Amino acid sequence: MIFLGEMQEKNKSGAKFINSVTKQIIQPSFLMHVKYFFLNQERSLGVVIIICFVMCLMLIGFLGYHLGLVRMNQTTNESFKHDECFELLKREMKIIEQLILECQTWQPPGPDADQQLMPPIKVDNVPMPLKKESRLRKFQEFKQSCQQ
Repeated sequence: MIFLGEMQEKNKSGAKFINSVTKQIIQPSFLMHVKYFFLNQERSLGVVIIICFVMCLMLIGFLGYHLGLVRMNQTTNESFKHDECFELLKREMKIIEQLILECQTWQPPGPDADQQLMPPIKVDNVPMPLKKESRLRKFQEFKQSCQQ
């Protein structure tokens, strides 16, 4: 409102602009009034308007983000932890698949009954069965529990 009043006052008084390069008198346009008012006459008001515009964009983004959270029925904390949890689960699945492959390809070093047992290991501090079939079954159970 202040700007439009100033523009109308300048137009009524017959104010003209001079091109600084050609020294030619130019009829003022709306854009020329905007530049003159906000960059020369009322610089602080121009800065405040720019800050308000930027803050308006930030608030629109903030509102959009939180409306998206409401749509997905999540909290802010859950939205950040969801990706991290998914990556950890993906890593666990990769490890389990490697264990299954290793178990399937393992061959006993000899025909003796003692050599039919796999080397002892622990997964998440749980001792794994020493027999190949039992261990493979246990790994498959881990895989199914990760997929749920």
